[in-house]
Amino acid sequence: MSKKTSRRDVVLGSAKLAVGAAAVGALAGVAAKKAEAASMSLGADTKSQCVTCEFWGGPRHVSKDGKTVTVSGLGYCNNPKSPNYQKVTTPETGPMAVWEKWRVLG
Repeated sequence: MSKKTSRRDVVLGSAKLAVGAAAVGALAGVAAKKAEAASMSLGADTKSQCVTCEFWGGPRHVSKDGKTVTVSGLGYCNNPKSPNYQKVTTPETGPMAVWEKWRVLG
């Protein structure tokens, strides 16, 4: 004997599929951004971009001569004044009016 499928079961099943598909799409977008920002170098004098901002929480290192910043991924904005606060950003996100120079850069 087969079980009857109610309209509610069909609607709930469709909703679950849609949520799952959206989650997969979001993860794919983050993965693409991460691959895009895999490893790059930018000038330490770059202004108004996340890579040289005091509040950016991403993997970055300053060269010995202090002229370049090497980045190897995405990071989080930790500036409560920024529209990107607590969001994942690329090192090149910007320009931002709330940007503050990373103190390591002098």
